[in-house]
Amino acid sequence: MTSNSEARKRHEERTSPGNITERAAYVATLEAEVAQLKKDNARLRARLLENGKSRHSVFVDTRGTGNVLPFVSGSSTSRLAAESMTGKAGSLRRKVYDLLSEVSCTDEEGAKMLDMNPSTYRPRRVELSAAHLIQQVGEIPTSSGRRAVVWGVEEK
Repeated sequence: MTSNSEARKRHEERTSPGNITERAAYVATLEAEVAQLKKDNARLRARLLENGKSRHSVFVDTRGTGNVLPFVSGSSTSRLAAESMTGKAGSLRRKVYDLLSEVSCTDEEGAKMLDMNPSTYRPRRVELSAAHLIQQVGEIPTSSGRRAVVWGVEEK
């Protein structure tokens, strides 16, 4: 059990001008990240909608986020998977983009680096590619002797 003086001290620490300034900076950082996610999502939506020749259809989340999630036409499981990513895809897409901004890698390597299921990683990478935010930067041989595409962000 904590004493009143300990509780008062913790309260004073949490409300000190330094902590309030740190919190305000943290909130500003989060708001900037959300704004960037919204811009990325709008760009992705436009690219996916203009790319009607793909084997993918587009699921538009109408529950408030406005996320555009591609799914394979005619596949009910693919559509259900897209719908299940409502509210999650944007932040996961951002993680994939941030990784590929730092290092070029294959889908397998990227999923491992982010500790993300490959079935979650690959669709986010496909979305980024469809939006022309990333591109193929090379190929490398896999352990089985096949070729794997290396993805990255072109330096400007």
